[in-house]
Amino acid sequence: MRLLAPEALWLLWVVPVLAVIVVWAERRARRRSQEFVGALTARLVRGAGPHLARATLLVAGTCAAVIALARPAWGVWYEEVHAEGLELVIALDVSRSMLAEDSAPNRLERARFAIGRLVDRLEERGGHRVGLLVFAGVPIVRSPVTSDYGYIREQLRRTGPADAPRGGTLIGDAVRRAVDLLARPGEHDRVLLLLTDGEDHESFPLEAAAAAAEAGVVIYTVGIGDPAQGGRIPYVVDGERHFVMHDGMEVVSRLDEDMLTSMAKLTGGGYVPAGTRTIPLGEIYDEAIANRKTARIGTTREKRRIERFQWAIAAALLLVVMSRWAAPRGARERRISDAEKEMHA
Repeated sequence: MRLLAPEALWLLWVVPVLAVIVVWAERRARRRSQEFVGALTARLVRGAGPHLARATLLVAGTCAAVIALARPAWGVWYEEVHAEGLELVIALDVSRSMLAEDSAPNRLERARFAIGRLVDRLEERGGHRVGLLVFAGVPIVRSPVTSDYGYIREQLRRTGPADAPRGGTLIGDAVRRAVDLLARPGEHDRVLLLLTDGEDHESFPLEAAAAAAEAGVVIYTVGIGDPAQGGRIPYVVDGERHFVMHDGMEVVSRLDEDMLTSMAKLTGGGYVPAGTRTIPLGEIYDEAIANRKTARIGTTREKRRIERFQWAIAAALLLVVMSRWAAPRGARERRISDAEKEMHA
């Protein structure tokens, strides 16, 4: 059995409170009857007040009602779901320059966090198919275009600079590989979301963007890093922290906004200058990607759990009704009979 809304169980705190109230009410009723009508009459009405059986049934009924709110389920059935959405490839720069700390804790970690939040948003929306590509000197497909968001998250957690088998940053090659992933024809839009600091080592990214536009792929670029001051690139050797050097000077990586803006314009997309701030991928989705053309892109069989809260509701109602008739009628009649005999004696 699985509870589909386990957060409702916090209402169980009502149970001990209800038990205390019932016990207090019983004692108060007995005390007041004794004070008001005397000991003999109290014997006649003693059975009319709440008692242990009634309290137990009422508390049990409350527990059953809370369990019903927690939505217990067991057993499964499968439903065919027609997925309607678009196809999106997220391309993440994992080159060493993405370790620059001008965007805390560094550019790469901030980008990974933003992508994770975007995947959560896409899963809530449903229907879209997503792929994940990482790149430095060569593009690596971490996930083909899929609707398995859990797999995307797992691959994202494992992503880092070690994924790049070769140094450098070849944005153009990453765009070409992403277009290949989005090659499946259809009436839906196909989108490439590119997160990078914009540094490129002669991979002709503008030409790659023009080819993407011809293939019908729209590119949204997200620039990460400080375009003015930039940031040094750290690395650790034998537990000691160093910074990348070139010709005896520390390398400073700066965001190249001009190229990223041109790439986005070539495809009818847009450029988002995240800089050193929080990367607004959620806003990009809501304001741009979510409004693009969608279509049926597949049919899947989704597992559904069979909810059984009706049984808990029925048990709760039955227990509450039983609590109304739980007074020991036979015992009360015997007490009245004994009292009548005592009065006639």
